[in-house]
Amino acid sequence: MNVLSRPRPALLGMMLLIVTGAAILRAFPPTLYDFYPHCPVHGLTGWECPGCGSTRALAALLAGNWAAAIQYNALIVALVPAALALFFIQSWSALRWNRWRQVDFPARSMTALLIVSLVFGITRNLVP
Repeated sequence: MNVLSRPRPALLGMMLLIVTGAAILRAFPPTLYDFYPHCPVHGLTGWECPGCGSTRALAALLAGNWAAAIQYNALIVALVPAALALFFIQSWSALRWNRWRQVDFPARSMTALLIVSLVFGITRNLVP
């Protein structure tokens, strides 16, 4: 039996991972501790990829510092509400009906997200 057929334990596991990750980010902010992974793209090229600064941005959001989070990675700050909404929809379905909702991302949505990420990555390196 796979995890998807048992949504409630899987949901509890995901919630535990999210809470643990948030607690680690809150207790050990990446601006003060250097054990977090570094971006290989930035290390090789010196350019910031679309994901650079995500960990610092999430830590800043957890601390309630929206301005710093936007400075670190505005794309992540914009995507957090959508990710939270999707998580709550899935969680409600898992708790209410004991099943995961089928979430199909249309190819257009994925293409749009890829284009937005690429434009963001290029723009953040060209605009001072």
